[in-house]
Amino acid sequence: MQGESMTAAVLLYDGCTITEVAEIATRLAHWDVRVEFVARVVEGLRDQSGLRLLPDRSIGEVDPAGLSVVIVPGGNPDSVIEDPGVLGWLRRANEAGVLVGAICAGVALVAAAGVAAGRRITHNYRSPWAPPELVEAVGHLWAGAIVEDDRTVGVVRDGNLISALPNHPIDFAMEILVALGLYDRHRADLMAEHLKGGYVEELYLEG
Repeated sequence: MQGESMTAAVLLYDGCTITEVAEIATRLAHWDVRVEFVARVVEGLRDQSGLRLLPDRSIGEVDPAGLSVVIVPGGNPDSVIEDPGVLGWLRRANEAGVLVGAICAGVALVAAAGVAAGRRITHNYRSPWAPPELVEAVGHLWAGAIVEDDRTVGVVRDGNLISALPNHPIDFAMEILVALGLYDRHRADLMAEHLKGGYVEELYLEG
C-alpha cells in the first residue's frame, strides 16, 4: 500500500492523553505506515486515564530525521517539557523537515522545543479554555509564534507543523493524512464527516 515506505513515531510520556492520537495511529496503520510508540526511555507509562503504556523504543534509538511524521499527544507534559533530550529530539525532527503533528498540550511541548517560533499555530492555553494563571505561566512558549485568532479553527498547518485543539482529534488525523499524501482533501473531508457521525453516501457507495 501507499504508506509502506513511511514510518510514524508517536511520542509517549507520563500523563499523555492517548485518545487524542488513537485515530491517526489507527488510520496510519491501515495504510501500512509503520507506527512506533516512543518515549524518553523504554519503561511503563500511564496516560491520564491510568491506562498502562509500554513504548516500543526510546527516542535515543530513533533517528528523528528518518521519520515521515512525529505525532505528539496532549495531556500533562510536565514530565518532559523541560527534558533536553526530548526537546532536542523534536527540534531535530523539525530541522530535517519531518512532518510534526501536535494536539492540545502537545503543542506546548513542541513550542518548548522552539518548533513553533515564526509559525502559524493554534493552542488552547488561552481564554476561554485556560485559567488566567495558566495562560500567564506558559505565555513565554508562544514567543515568535503566530497564534490563530479564530477560535473556531481547530487545526492549523504551517509547512511541516500541524497544531490542533484538543476537541479536534479527527480533523487532526485527517490533516496529517493529507499532508502525507495518503488522502486528498475531498476524501479527508468526507471521512471526517463520517467519523463525526454523519451519513456520507459517497463512502458507502464505494464499497
